[in-house]
Amino acid sequence: MPRHFFPAQIDLPATVDSAEAMADAGAPPAKKARVDVPKSYKDLDVAAASLKVVDGKADKFYLPLFGEEVVKILLTPDGPTRLVHGFDMHGTYEQRSFNSEGTGSKRFGAESLAIQVELNSAQVSFLQSLDARF
Repeated sequence: MPRHFFPAQIDLPATVDSAEAMADAGAPPAKKARVDVPKSYKDLDVAAASLKVVDGKADKFYLPLFGEEVVKILLTPDGPTRLVHGFDMHGTYEQRSFNSEGTGSKRFGAESLAIQVELNSAQVSFLQSLDARF
């Protein structure tokens, strides 16, 4: 007669809520994701901005502070953005390994294609006020 192995008796949960509670009890605490929400340039007060000086090993770094926090600035305009020069896929202005002719092209570091956009007057005004402030 074969010998059977039965693990210790396990109490099964009676409801879905109790099953979720049992699962959560054994799980490690959840890590909170760091989320940096960019702020629109229209919502930032440039006159109240300040600079924080951070001493590095060899140089000093300057961080612009808005309301005592470093923020990422979103320069998205209200309307469409006008491209001055689109991506150059022929390699006449920017020679890159992925858009150049010939098979002997070698890639050196990170490569990208430049894109130039025309800013609207509100964006230009914001950037000029930042330049004047700092």
